[in-house]
Amino acid sequence: MTGNDRPAVRISEEMRRRVGVYGVTGAIGATAFALLTALSLAGFGPVAGPEVPFWALVGLYAATEAAVIHIAIRKETHSFSLTEVPLVVGAFTLAPVSVVLAQVLGAGVVLLLIRRQAPLKLLFNILSFALATTVGLTVFHLLTDPSQGIGPRSLFAAYAAAVTTDLVTALCVEIVIRVSTGEPMNLRLRSTSAIGFTLLNATLGIAVIVDWVGHVGGLWMPLLMGIGLYAGYRLWTRERHRQERLADLQGTSHEIQGSLGSEGMEAAIVREVRRLFGAHTVELILPLQGGDEVRRVQMIGDAAITSRVHAERDLAPSWRDLLRGDAGALLQVAGADLDGGGRPDAGRHSVLAAPVPVTERTRGLLALVDREAKVGAWPADELPLLETLGNQIAVTLRNAQLLENVEARAAENEYLARHDTLTGLPNRDWLRQLIDDALRREATAPAAVLVAELTGFRELVETLGHDNADQVLRAVAKRLVAHAGPDRLVGRLDGHDLAVVIPGPASAAQVRDQARSLVDALHEPFPVDDLLLGLTIRVGLALTGAEERVDARTLLRRAEIAIRTAETDDEEIAEYDPVRDAGSPVRMSLVGELRRALDERELTVLYQPKVSLATRRIVGAEALIRWMHPTRGMIPPDEFIPVAERSNVLRPMTLFVLELALARCEAWRAGGGAQGVAVNLSVRNLLDSRIVDDVDRLIRRSEVPPEALTLEITESAAMLDPARARAVMTELRGLGVRLAIDDFGAGYASLAYLKQLPANELKIDKAFMHAIDRDPRDRAIVKSSIDLAHDLGLKVVAEGVETQAAMDLLAELGADLVQGWHLGRPMSAEAFDDALRGDRMQRGASVA
Repeated sequence: MTGNDRPAVRISEEMRRRVGVYGVTGAIGATAFALLTALSLAGFGPVAGPEVPFWALVGLYAATEAAVIHIAIRKETHSFSLTEVPLVVGAFTLAPVSVVLAQVLGAGVVLLLIRRQAPLKLLFNILSFALATTVGLTVFHLLTDPSQGIGPRSLFAAYAAAVTTDLVTALCVEIVIRVSTGEPMNLRLRSTSAIGFTLLNATLGIAVIVDWVGHVGGLWMPLLMGIGLYAGYRLWTRERHRQERLADLQGTSHEIQGSLGSEGMEAAIVREVRRLFGAHTVELILPLQGGDEVRRVQMIGDAAITSRVHAERDLAPSWRDLLRGDAGALLQVAGADLDGGGRPDAGRHSVLAAPVPVTERTRGLLALVDREAKVGAWPADELPLLETLGNQIAVTLRNAQLLENVEARAAENEYLARHDTLTGLPNRDWLRQLIDDALRREATAPAAVLVAELTGFRELVETLGHDNADQVLRAVAKRLVAHAGPDRLVGRLDGHDLAVVIPGPASAAQVRDQARSLVDALHEPFPVDDLLLGLTIRVGLALTGAEERVDARTLLRRAEIAIRTAETDDEEIAEYDPVRDAGSPVRMSLVGELRRALDERELTVLYQPKVSLATRRIVGAEALIRWMHPTRGMIPPDEFIPVAERSNVLRPMTLFVLELALARCEAWRAGGGAQGVAVNLSVRNLLDSRIVDDVDRLIRRSEVPPEALTLEITESAAMLDPARARAVMTELRGLGVRLAIDDFGAGYASLAYLKQLPANELKIDKAFMHAIDRDPRDRAIVKSSIDLAHDLGLKVVAEGVETQAAMDLLAELGADLVQGWHLGRPMSAEAFDDALRGDRMQRGASVA
């Protein structure tokens, strides 16, 4: 379609809708004419005489159409006319044709001469009035018995005619609006206030008729019916108003809860309160810690203003009493000193105020000043609603404070999980992630990774002690950061190994020159007390190269292999040489052997006890796979499990461990021993869509309840693909099994991520256990992790416990379960059964 076509299309659409309005108007007129003709042929006439003069009824219709009444109801203003009065008068005293003609003439004159309506709108209004009045009169005459004159039946018919006329008018307006706008029909009932005024107007018309016919004795009937209708209407509207206010309160509470933790939470709260109550001004006053100042959030119009004011000097006395707890909720019309501070206000303000119990000892204040509709003072029944909302706001504020505390502690733990506590540098896992991120961006990809090892560091510790050795390590890290420059990333891998990421692009020669420069900088002696210490440094270099894509783990491993090369060759700096990486070919050969080992049952499963700190008894075990090679002996899991993860051996190996572990657990439970068993899942397991069905099938095959099986997932595995991990973990949790986050603290996850995972347990990494009874920093990390995990509803397992002192301290800190060499090394199924039978784990005794 070209641009020139669009105006034509728009004109065509407008023409179609205009034709539609003409069509609707014509249909309304035709329907009104047909129905009015039928009424005339039926011979319906006056019900009670004498007749009202035709021109008097015309004038009455004109007067009621011209005099529209505007009434404020709650926060809105509604408009009503008194057209039901001439309708009822005409229904009793004139023939239907006369009544319709009187309305057309009277209302038409007002619409044409006073309101000056356009021809199409004027025509529609007149014809819709005619149709509505004709339908109303039809209802009236069908329900009335003319022989009875004015009586209960005719009075009921008058009310029915008034309501019918009002509904037909509303229907005609709705239809023409939808046709003219093109929107779908959305028929809505008339509001309760509109129907109520219709009934009251009909009552007024009935009173006029009773007086007109001189039937004064019968005036009690319309009066009683009017009073009854009004009373019923008030009861109905009061109940409906109550239901609406409860719904409004629920919606406002939901919106307030939805603002939890947002930056403009308090402004959102006062905005919602203003919307709910229709107040001109809303104030939320909250106490601040220490001193006499309070935070004042005012919503005046659409603007929220936040300020700090002095409670005694700047607040009204009644509000100060409410904040101190000397007064309850407040409802008053006050004329002075609403702002406090001796600044009187000559006007009279309607005030509604309620306390906000922020804590058990401190209170805030929620206040409404003046109603937006400016009709009367605040009704007393709004006060309980405001008090309820004040309590809801207090809960939201307390939850926001708790969330802020949890997030602050989570942020602190996230920092500690990513950084080395001694030097403040990124730790191995965080450094690895930063390198991987840089490798994914070609523009900032590093040229090489350098790993520097402080040789003889152990002797330094033995000679000068841990504190002085730590001081030296901090000084080395500081000097390395200074000489590396702002564009180079420096981290601590472990112990006495530091890494430097050399940015690209750079040639191999340039990388070597930079490495030499850093080594020379570290040759300068380091002062320790009165000594100047010179250190021996060995450096391994791993270049990224352009011939292959490598990750951070590979680069760091190659740099560490290069350090071993430097040691062998007695050099300070060595570059990674693939020829001297003897580990890689061996690992590749393990794939085929691992398949054979699985088929020939060379793999076995050992069990390491888990002990409850509350009872000091064995409550379960962790199943650990081991490989006894026929020629190479015991192969460490760190060698063959990564090989399995990169091949199709992983799934059958995982099923093998699960099947054996569930069988042992079934035997333990049958004998009244340990109640649960834990099995590790790797990253590849989480990415395998079949893992959920595999676990479900094996559990159903055994007699072990799902909750007796715990699947342990490392935090690094969970964070590699958080969305996928969360989805798989949720499905596993749906089976009824328990989930544990393993090695927490060694990776880079935080409790902000952890709270999104459907876990039951948190296993604190063993790296924090070695010196927990000696190093206050490790103890602080462990305690913080335990507290936050318990806040999230997780059980805490501490692994790597090697001393009784560490075990006792963990019990003190609130850990739930422990495992480690102090409690028992990984052992065969038979040895574990012996440990259960002898109950030798009770009170922390070793079973190793």
